[in-house]
Amino acid sequence: MKTVPPSEVKPLLPELIEWIADINWPIASAAVAFLAHHVPPSDLVPRINEVLAKNDDVELSNNCLCFLVASMKKEDAVFLRPDLERMVNSPTKEEAEYELQDQTMEILNDWDDNSAPKEP
Repeated sequence: MKTVPPSEVKPLLPELIEWIADINWPIASAAVAFLAHHVPPSDLVPRINEVLAKNDDVELSNNCLCFLVASMKKEDAVFLRPDLERMVNSPTKEEAEYELQDQTMEILNDWDDNSAPKEP
């Protein structure tokens, strides 16, 4: 898959992201590595937005947060911020039970800490 042009991968992104729904599946780690390192953020972010907005699979949302969003640069994930802030401030019942707001808050704090000016 690493040699497939991004234009051919883009239509497959929803299915590729589904492969990380259960991180214990044998294909999951390869899917994460491919998505994180070979798919442009401009293609990946809208698909992650769809997952987070659906609120119907908290395990998939958690895995997207832990394995894809957490490794993104703040500037690459700017369009995810509204969904992440919603998850922190007004989590759904399922998100609260899965404690997604903790993971989400950690990501937002990391982004904010990395954008602050460093002390001399």
